[in-house]
Amino acid sequence: MMNRPEGKSVPEKSSRAVHLPERYGITSKRFIKNLEDMTSALRAEGIVGTFPTTATVLTRHVNIMDALEGMEIAIHGRSHIDLTLLSESEQEASVRAAVGMFRKHGIHAVGFRAPYLRCNDSLMKVV
Repeated sequence: MMNRPEGKSVPEKSSRAVHLPERYGITSKRFIKNLEDMTSALRAEGIVGTFPTTATVLTRHVNIMDALEGMEIAIHGRSHIDLTLLSESEQEASVRAAVGMFRKHGIHAVGFRAPYLRCNDSLMKVV
């Protein structure tokens, strides 16, 4: 996979920072409501969705697990960073930390989805 080492540009980050509260609100309330609506629609159709979740979001908002009941949860990293920019040992430490945080909350993860869909040989080995 191709990497974009520079990540998001300052204008992209600024634009995102401005629009996130519009889309999701200041608190997690709107996000949780949207998540509940989405999972309800999936359940109504008999679909089990897979929701990649970062460990830091899970830790900050454990209440999202109520909205995700009956859905699959995949680890999406400790935090949402491009793991391919890290050394293999740093990748391993980050993935291990994420797994530990999920276990701490009693969450069984069914898989892993790399942030930004970026993967390299060392991350594949770690996972």
